Amino acid sequence: MIEQLVGQGYLRREGEFSTLSLTDSAKKVLRGERAPNLVKPLVAAKKMEITQKTRAKRDKEWAGVDEGLFHFLRQKRAELAHQQGVPAFVIFGDKSLKDMATIKPQTRDAFATVYGVGDYKLRAYADAFMEVIKKYLQGERG
Repeated sequence: MIEQLVGQGYLRREGEFSTLSLTDSAKKVLRGERAPNLVKPLVAAKKMEITQKTRAKRDKEWAGVDEGLFHFLRQKRAELAHQQGVPAFVIFGDKSLKDMATIKPQTRDAFATVYGVGDYKLRAYADAFMEVIKKYLQGERG
């Protein structure tokens, strides 16, 4: 914006250090007699576009996901990971938990359709996570 004000003659650079000072035109702006013509910097517009894309991506990722259930599934995952001494993502990634919180599987066949569930994870974790889902759907929140 400073560059725009310099370019329109409201500010000028002076001296060895390019110190900014007001011109007579700037004094008219301060008195409300004139208005500078400022355009929005492209950086802000680009940032806004990125923010909107990020928000749209998040909305798409969370569409249909029961966020309350997701929270309890994360707690179960953290508990199991701690017991096994492994990082939480080894048990299930967030994408799998979101899928569980969307489809709410209550049978082994339904659990087998969850993203990231193969034979091993079906045997190892289905009962524990279906118990969380069952309790959540019955209104037991913790």
